[in-house]
Amino acid sequence: MVDPSLRKYGATACKQENRNPKERARSIRTFARLRKGRFLGMLFIVAKQSLTPRANNFPQWYQDAIGRAPDLYDESPVTGCITFGPLSSKLWANIRQFMDARLKMHGVENLMLPMLIPQKFFEREKEHVEGFAPECAVVTEAGGAKLPEPYAIRPTSETLFVDWFTRSGRVQSHRDLPLLVNQWCSVMRWEKRPRAFLRTSEFHWQEGHCLFPTEQSNREFALKMLELYATVAEELLAIPVIRGEKPVHERFPGGLATYSIEGVMQDGKALQMGTSHVLSQNFLMGSDGKPMVSFLDENEKQTVPHYQSWGASTRLLGAVFMTHGDDDGIVLPPRVAPVQVAILPVPGKDAAENENVLKAARDLATTISGSKDMYQVHGRKNGFEETSGTLTVRIDCRDTRLGDKTFHQIHMGTPIRIEIGARDLADQSCMIKSRIRSRDEAVKAPLSKAPEIVQKMLEEDQATLFKRAKEMQVQRTVEASSYDEVKAALESGKMALIPWDGTQETVTKLKQETSGGTYRCFAFDAKEDAKDLKDPISGKPSAFAKKIYVAKAY
Repeated sequence: MVDPSLRKYGATACKQENRNPKERARSIRTFARLRKGRFLGMLFIVAKQSLTPRANNFPQWYQDAIGRAPDLYDESPVTGCITFGPLSSKLWANIRQFMDARLKMHGVENLMLPMLIPQKFFEREKEHVEGFAPECAVVTEAGGAKLPEPYAIRPTSETLFVDWFTRSGRVQSHRDLPLLVNQWCSVMRWEKRPRAFLRTSEFHWQEGHCLFPTEQSNREFALKMLELYATVAEELLAIPVIRGEKPVHERFPGGLATYSIEGVMQDGKALQMGTSHVLSQNFLMGSDGKPMVSFLDENEKQTVPHYQSWGASTRLLGAVFMTHGDDDGIVLPPRVAPVQVAILPVPGKDAAENENVLKAARDLATTISGSKDMYQVHGRKNGFEETSGTLTVRIDCRDTRLGDKTFHQIHMGTPIRIEIGARDLADQSCMIKSRIRSRDEAVKAPLSKAPEIVQKMLEEDQATLFKRAKEMQVQRTVEASSYDEVKAALESGKMALIPWDGTQETVTKLKQETSGGTYRCFAFDAKEDAKDLKDPISGKPSAFAKKIYVAKAY
């Protein structure tokens, strides 16, 4: 099927009868060649026109980009929920693999708890239930009958973990601490304004829950987990983040402290990408005021342990798309990409020629990946073939035009494409192209050198993506000394660093008068230079030694 935007090349020539015959002929030839996929440069123009430019409307660009990406996601019949496609599922699996290995090195073990939580559990922690009540989905019937008590579909699992701590009897003595556990699961928080990968009613995440003998050891480990999230963001996803502590009104319900990593997206909005919470010991107390979990300390005194939780979710995928995407669609950093290299065999003049090219593509794929195992995706012939070793390489074996294969990989964000055809095979070469480099930077390379060039290009592109994102973060951040400067910064898509008087009145004023401005965090590495300054919004003295980041946010 031809893109409707291409028809103008033929329609114009047909309608204008008195047009110069040469121009009419040129238009008709252009249209014919576009249909055959010969003018790849023109096809690039058409592809770009199909996505809203980021500079024109970033939210619409985001919807266009993720909607155009093959196998990324689909809508679902459940309000506010999406179906995670093969591409997003693999992205999340790669994040999980990276994170899980590091959690293991910290001594954390995985377990799995039920998805339903007795509603009475929430009554133990008043502040906690008030924080999540508007988002809870509740099950009241099963098997055609009303349940004896309602169950909440987990919005988070603190209360259920406390029950497990109690039932399991794992903690009796100081020798049983710390206790470090984590689960990978999905949770449900009913969203009124869902947006794929950013806010959906059901999303996937991990949630760690740990007990410690002392307040200091509890806080230190919570900060270690935050640093782990920062490592995931910066080393795997190539997204620089701000590490800091959330203000009191942004703390987790029932928490004593909440730490977060904040990313800055291309439109200047902030995105909270991971949080770690130091929780109140009230979580471990029963409704009768007695401890549900306690241990004998080194002085044989019965003591309530200190509790923390931390989590990161599939919101990280949205962060990747909004940080690195371009006007052609999503861009995936090589380290997290499910497929690092796509090999595109160029159709030849006959079946024998195509078979020789395909054989060369398979040999090249196994050499680059370091694995001799090759499998058919979905078990289909003439579809996609894949091999996965140190790198994952996919061959597009479909009987279709090179232009179609190219745009399929561009829209998927695949880091590197390799084109190989009969002419290339004749001189034992191939064409290597990067997703984030211009066409002028394509490399015609000997087949024997291709694995080395690919590896170097992947490493360079990972570093380039982080560098670009860091430069954007710096450009999108300003210090403001007046309220007009604060409003101008937020209106122009920037974060502002300001002194704060610490009052809820100022928080409300910023939100109402800037169409959603929020207080993000006090950065750990910020200077303590706000003591003698005044809040630019209220004019009152700063209540804190550090300035705080304010921004519009997702």
